[in-house]
Amino acid sequence: MKLLHKQKEILVLILILLISCSCFAQSLKELKKAEREYWKGDRSQYDKILKCFIKGSKYAGEAAIILGKIGNSDVLPYFIDAIQKNVPYSPQVITAIEMIGNTDVVPYLIQIVKDDKPFAINAVKALGNLKDKRAVPILMKVVKEKRPYDVDAVIALGKIGDKRAIPLLMKHFLIPAEKEPEKVLLKVIQEGKDPQKAGIHERIFDVERNLPPKIEINNFHIDPTGKVYVNYRLDDIELDTLYITPEYSEDGGITWKPATVEGKIEKFTGVIYSNKLVWRSDLDSIDISPQTKLIFRITPSDRKENKYRGIPAFLNLKVDYVPVGIKNIEKEVTGDITIVVYYPEPSGSKEKKFYFNYSFNNGRNWFPATVYKTTPPGLSTPDSLWYIWRSEEDLKGDDFSNILLRVSSYGDATIGRVAISKPFHVDNNQPPSIQILRTRENEFFEIYYKISDPEEDLISLQVDYSTNEGRSWQRATISGDLTNLSPVDYEGVIHWYSDFDVTSVERNKPVKIRIIPKDRDRGIPVISRDLLLNDPFYSKLTKGEETGDISVRYNFALDDTTSPITQYSIDGGKTWENASITDMKIEKAQNFKKAGINWAMGKDINGYHKRMEAVAFSLDYIGDEKIVPQLLKILTKRKSPIMSERQRAIEAARLFEKRPQWIINGLINSLISEDPEVHTTAVQILETIDKPDVKAALKDYYAYWDQIHRDEKEALAMKKENQYQEIIAEAARKRIPSRQELLDFMNRQGITTQEALGYFRDLDYFVGYTKLRRELLAGKITVKEYDKKLLQLVDKIRARKRKEENIR
Repeated sequence: MKLLHKQKEILVLILILLISCSCFAQSLKELKKAEREYWKGDRSQYDKILKCFIKGSKYAGEAAIILGKIGNSDVLPYFIDAIQKNVPYSPQVITAIEMIGNTDVVPYLIQIVKDDKPFAINAVKALGNLKDKRAVPILMKVVKEKRPYDVDAVIALGKIGDKRAIPLLMKHFLIPAEKEPEKVLLKVIQEGKDPQKAGIHERIFDVERNLPPKIEINNFHIDPTGKVYVNYRLDDIELDTLYITPEYSEDGGITWKPATVEGKIEKFTGVIYSNKLVWRSDLDSIDISPQTKLIFRITPSDRKENKYRGIPAFLNLKVDYVPVGIKNIEKEVTGDITIVVYYPEPSGSKEKKFYFNYSFNNGRNWFPATVYKTTPPGLSTPDSLWYIWRSEEDLKGDDFSNILLRVSSYGDATIGRVAISKPFHVDNNQPPSIQILRTRENEFFEIYYKISDPEEDLISLQVDYSTNEGRSWQRATISGDLTNLSPVDYEGVIHWYSDFDVTSVERNKPVKIRIIPKDRDRGIPVISRDLLLNDPFYSKLTKGEETGDISVRYNFALDDTTSPITQYSIDGGKTWENASITDMKIEKAQNFKKAGINWAMGKDINGYHKRMEAVAFSLDYIGDEKIVPQLLKILTKRKSPIMSERQRAIEAARLFEKRPQWIINGLINSLISEDPEVHTTAVQILETIDKPDVKAALKDYYAYWDQIHRDEKEALAMKKENQYQEIIAEAARKRIPSRQELLDFMNRQGITTQEALGYFRDLDYFVGYTKLRRELLAGKITVKEYDKKLLQLVDKIRARKRKEENIR
């Protein structure tokens, strides 16, 4: 190859450069400066950057990336030499090779993967992005051998797009999960070193296995009133019931406020959750300048309390508003509330009448407000009118944080002019109070309390503790539900698991408890006297928000081993495996040690899901319509109790949701499948696609099955008629004398009396009809003669029936 022939020549040049030039780029700053000068047009900087790489300096990796951006293929021999020597910055070199895009280096990258070098994963990714089909065999080998980077190899095969990989990918797609988690547990074991205190300290955590949902905003539009219509799609691989939290920001995303929306925000169910909502930005941001840029976001979660949140979707918006004629109330107010109405009118116009209404449910319902006019000295202007709203008469004992006030004016010149305020807080509620009656410590700490509230609202309690005389407070770990306590529960007991919250050292100090009562307002907190606690083992577990990692914090004795044994179980504790610990920190305190470990649960438990996502990605990238029937079979497993089957079904559903052309072609071809499950599922999906080729295929499909049904019906009718003819002929040969005996004979042949009478109204008619039908088919009589004789037969039978009735 050309590159090989140049290598000796290049190595000589390297020596010359190293001898003639001092080391460039003593700092990363100098290297970046050289890059900037190069892009400004100083091409001499190229040699300096190259020298920095050739020298193998501290910043050789950064130099490689810069050379990759420049894209000159002359540097490839240097790059190849570097990766063959396994330099520590080989990953950056491979990235630079990928940037240049020259496929001459593919054999060298393939060799790296064959040798399974430490940076083989980088080579696999580069081979995928270079899209050279020579890499397909080695990538397939990586997948078959299930190397640690097999998921990256699956994605690379997809990017290359070679259909040779399809059978392997489909086989990989159908392999059941090696681990089907039932109940996930994490166990931390500390072993004591002191013989006199021999024993094992262990703590088992019940880990709720959960992956956060995803959300995607498909489209949106804004109407002239400021309503924002948002269409979005939720996606959760575990088919959880999902919730969303809509919010908006007026300061570029620094702070967020709840958004007033219309539409469903909770309990979404299904494989793909598509829905829409309307953000009432006209209510939330009515006082914003027209130039203000708003940010709207929707955060998905699969817990109502927003515990496991996914990554939110954002909209950057600009909404214009017509100025309103009422002064907004910015602070929380109570009792008599001052209202200022702006109403500029030409001089000499008549005084207008104003009607005031309030709403506490975002404008869905409006109620008359009790107001009277006032004139504050020195504050009135020709353009403003002042009123007092006696809110306690309308909202006695209530506390609403989103009150809207509407003013309607009526007069000679203007009719129906309306102004609506920005939401404000009216608090006529008297907050609750609480007292601590007594405390007691058993296996947990008991706190007896009594609540007082004259309005007998539903009360919630917040329990905190402090180990530093009340200078700071932490939320206490309690059992039971202390929310929405009715008056019958105003007196009770709180169970505090102090061993979860307070360390051994802190237990030697006084501890305080604080209880805060809340209804719609925060009540006056009560703080306990100093408390002393016993000294049990202590530990905590927390879950990463989006990574799937688990963090464990705990304390242990000085004489325990400093390296704990950490294991996990996916079958409720029947079997245990060593956990992948990515981080561990041990700190020594006064008379104990603190430990913090991080378990990569996603690596141990969720690897199967990532593999399925990668396979689905590659199948979509390659796009072979022949596999669609298999995908349709997989799709029907969406309700399977087996997690791996559900996962495959969800990934298949995503492919069909995208509706690429290869999927559509495969669906059309599946219409002629002999498997009813395949073609009926294909029809259901195709009926949702509005495309001419799809409509034409469905039309042919329906016509085909209509013809099949007609043919089957005619064949059945002919079979039945032939059967009757044979029976009648047999009856004639056996000289069966009466109709009843004929029916009995037919019954013995498997034809019920009801079936026989349903097929022909009268046995005599059927015998005559059958004879005429045979003569017509044999050409012995014409159609005209057949019709004439058939009428004669009917008349004859009717005459016989009348005669029989007269005799009776």
